[in-house]
Amino acid sequence: MTLEETVTILLDDRRPRYLYEKEFAVASFSGWVNSPNEANSISNTVFAALIQAIHKAKLEEYAIPQEWFTEVFDVDRYIKMKELFVSLPLFWDVGYYDGYNDCIYAADVVRFMLTFNSKDDDKRKKASLGKAWEFINKHGGYVKGKFGFGRTEWTSISNHSNIWRAYKKSAVFQCARYHGTRFDWYIDPRQPLFLDSLIQTALRQKEITTYFGEALGFQERLRIVLDGRSMSNDDFFLFPPDLTPIPFRLPPMSATAYGKMATYRRSSNLSNPEWD
Repeated sequence: MTLEETVTILLDDRRPRYLYEKEFAVASFSGWVNSPNEANSISNTVFAALIQAIHKAKLEEYAIPQEWFTEVFDVDRYIKMKELFVSLPLFWDVGYYDGYNDCIYAADVVRFMLTFNSKDDDKRKKASLGKAWEFINKHGGYVKGKFGFGRTEWTSISNHSNIWRAYKKSAVFQCARYHGTRFDWYIDPRQPLFLDSLIQTALRQKEITTYFGEALGFQERLRIVLDGRSMSNDDFFLFPPDLTPIPFRLPPMSATAYGKMATYRRSSNLSNPEWD
């Protein structure tokens, strides 16, 4: 499954072409949205789902659908991965998702870009990735508790650039996930009930459609405010053409937040001038 095929399958209300088609699509998207910076995140997560599906088929004594090896995972890749399965560090660290992480960081960058609206017409005072770094790392960002105001910075300005480069295609999905109506895509592939969790998630068709509609809405707005040098056309996700964007009003920034950002100076905070 390519990522685009995965999203099409999740949004399609037709009858599944084979057993667990939507469930494998859930695994595919979950793998990518949790680790968009990992080259094998999709195949590794789908592989875990496939292993459990095969085990379930054997326990319940029904024939394994051939489509699993033609539509989901080709036989040669399956055999190769099966040999390496025990030794490879295939999955993300569970503890990483217990607190603030790079997925939330990417969501916060998008939220900043869509809610920072300077009343000054001066282009230098508009939303930018440099200002997003300043707000999230120096002024507490959007999270409370130990990651709130007064915290030490989450990342350096140079690593901020690296995170954005790795996560920007998934950023609107992260924003819909954490700041929209919310949808929990963290489904742990190492758990014995991983396949059951995929089955339950696949049943949430209406919520899934809303989630992707919101992500598309965020992306359309992001195209308008983000400098083309920060995100090219190829960096934007190619949604199915019949998907309708769903407007979602992100909470506006507070007057206090704007006050803190009034002290922002590009020369002292930003090392990469192409963002402004």
